[in-house]
Amino acid sequence: MKVNNWLTVALLGGLLWVGCKDGNEKRSGSEDKEPVVSEVPAPELPDLSWMNGTWMQEEDGGGKSYEIWEQASAENFVGRAFTLVDEDTTFMEKLEIRLFEDTLTYFADVRGNSGPVPFKLLESDSYTATFWNPEYSFPWKIIYTRLADTLKIRVAGFQNKQAMVHDLRMIRQESGSGEGR
Repeated sequence: MKVNNWLTVALLGGLLWVGCKDGNEKRSGSEDKEPVVSEVPAPELPDLSWMNGTWMQEEDGGGKSYEIWEQASAENFVGRAFTLVDEDTTFMEKLEIRLFEDTLTYFADVRGNSGPVPFKLLESDSYTATFWNPEYSFPWKIIYTRLADTLKIRVAGFQNKQAMVHDLRMIRQESGSGEGR
C-alpha cells in the first residue's frame, strides 16, 4: 500500500511540474495580455439613512424614550437608546448596524447581557427594515418603519412562552434633543 501511495504522489508531482513548465512558456500573441483577476462584488447594502437622527417618544408616567442614530460610514450606523424619567436614566442600550458575515446586522448591547445580541437583516425597502434572530427569545424580531417624521419600532418575540409585541412611535426631534446621555 505504501508503494502505491508513493507512486501516486510521484506521478502527481511530475504532472504538476510539467503543467507549470508548459504554462510558463510564451505563446504567440499572449505576451501583451494582462492576467484576468476576478473580484468578488461587495454585497449591495440597503440605504438606511432614513433612520438617522434623534427620535423621541413620551412615555406614560412622564418619561421620555430616545433613540439616536448616526451613519458612521456607508456600511456602519451607530446608535443608542435610553429612557429618562425625571432626569434619571432608567434604560440604556448601545446599538450598531454593520456588515457582519456578509449580512447587514443590527447589534443591541443592553446591560445584563453577556455581550451585544446580533439580529440579521431579514428584509428592507425604502423606509422599512426588519432584523431578526430566531435563536433569541425576546426580542427575536425588530422592525423599523419610517413614516414622515415618525419612526415606528416594533419589537416582537416570546417571553415566558407568551407572544409579546412592544410598539414605539417616535417623533423626529430637532438636532441636539436628548443628546449627551
